[in-house]
Amino acid sequence: MKRSVFIYFIFLALLSFSVLAKDAIELTTASSGVVGKINVKAGESVKKGQLLLALDQRVYKAKLDEAITMLKGVEMQFEESKKELERAEELYERTVLSDHELNIAKVDFAKAEGLFKQSEREKIEAQYNFDHSQLLAPFKGKIKSVFAFPGMLVNNQLKSTVLLTMEITN
Repeated sequence: MKRSVFIYFIFLALLSFSVLAKDAIELTTASSGVVGKINVKAGESVKKGQLLLALDQRVYKAKLDEAITMLKGVEMQFEESKKELERAEELYERTVLSDHELNIAKVDFAKAEGLFKQSEREKIEAQYNFDHSQLLAPFKGKIKSVFAFPGMLVNNQLKSTVLLTMEITN
């Protein structure tokens, strides 16, 4: 039953895509922001991968640079915490360190590992937002209409803002 429902939904999705493909595909950015530049006009032919539009990337670039810098620092802390835990375990084995001191080293390592993973995630998010603040042509085609203008606010958090439409050409 579940499989047939899943196949039915795939069929509907493909059917709706094919209907859209005959007319035009609506395009937007995955990120929200302010339109910085528009590189195309209605009626213009474009190649797959061509830059169509870009949001103002200053904030995205700054957040990416910050995330990269933070990750480097947190990674150094993580590596040092790992070495400290190894030293503590070695000293504990030689009965030089108490249970309490070993547990403190384990807690410090766990905190450093958590911060490292958080920092990695923040860098990935910043890179994603930076990369998706540009709209590239998903296929060779023709720009049907442009709805965006420089300075336009794009807020894709609740509902995607259509920035332009494009037809597929051969």
